[in-house]
Amino acid sequence: MRCSITSRLTVFIFALFSVASVFAAAPSTYTENSSKQTGKMVVAQFNYPGYATLNAQMAPPAPGVGYQLQVGTILNVSKVKAVKSSYAVPANYTAATKTLFVPALIVKNQLGWSYFDVTLTANSGTVDAIGFPTDLIVTEMVATQVGVPAGPAGPQGEIGPEGPQGLPGATGATGPQGATGATGADGPIGPSGGPVGPAGPAGATGPQGPTGATGAAGTTGQLGAIVGATSSLTITPTTPATIIPGLTTTVTVPANAFVLVSTNLMMQTTSTLAGGFSLVGVSVKVDGVSQTVGGGQLIWVVNPSGVSGMFIPWSMTQLISVSAGSHTFAVYAEGLNIFAGSSNAVVNYVSGAGANATLSVVVLKQ
Repeated sequence: MRCSITSRLTVFIFALFSVASVFAAAPSTYTENSSKQTGKMVVAQFNYPGYATLNAQMAPPAPGVGYQLQVGTILNVSKVKAVKSSYAVPANYTAATKTLFVPALIVKNQLGWSYFDVTLTANSGTVDAIGFPTDLIVTEMVATQVGVPAGPAGPQGEIGPEGPQGLPGATGATGPQGATGATGADGPIGPSGGPVGPAGPAGATGPQGPTGATGAAGTTGQLGAIVGATSSLTITPTTPATIIPGLTTTVTVPANAFVLVSTNLMMQTTSTLAGGFSLVGVSVKVDGVSQTVGGGQLIWVVNPSGVSGMFIPWSMTQLISVSAGSHTFAVYAEGLNIFAGSSNAVVNYVSGAGANATLSVVVLKQ
């Protein structure tokens, strides 16, 4: 790279139609003429969209104007034509980046020649009638050995000594199990035993056993009640705890007793969107007071793909310890505005015999 980055070359691009062998080698060259202070580049062939393959010739505009090729050299393009030839080492043009890559370019001068991979890119951005850049700038030159003739082969070396014996190979896998042999013939039937002896006489009836002890008295005072929902209840995301209509009953509980509470219902989301959902909290309260252990659950109804207005059944059983006396048991529902986009829900959506929501209360005396 011996000349100034600002040196410029004028590029005259032409294409010759010819029929060449696929394996013919027509290298790209750049020839310096030091006596005339000029030079010429010939790109044997490169691709161009819509024009198949091309070849190009490049020359400086006037003697004495930087005739040595280097990074920064600007080349002016004047003409482009298509060719039919096929070469061993063609150049490549990338239209998207307006970049021409010329592999194994032979650079010739009075000292001999060298090989370079050369990259040229559009400089000013202007293009000719077919859209090819009117001027290019050399952006990279890399020395390469592509195209350099190989020297004569040297004499064959002597055969080396035999290497040591390798380690034994790994044991092969166990072969498959053989087929099961045929079943042998049945052996002869053995002789029968002696004749059956006569039945012995029946034994005498034994004496009656003593009467067992009287069992402990059973538990008394067990009772229960069951009620059904009387209508549906719509719950919005902000609805406070509200008694589900009909799911409340009052029971008198004796001393030393537990209460087993069971409830079931249906809940449906009003969302019609795929993935739409409703979030409702359901709980059992005694005398309007929530239980400290259990007594409440969260119900989340989500529309699956292709379904709107999804509904699900829900049930809960709770063993509650209360003081002796009259107590009111009720099932409450409330909206849970935890996640954005929650829709209204309808509790006790399925009504009618055998499908209505219920509340069962059973007193278990100890």
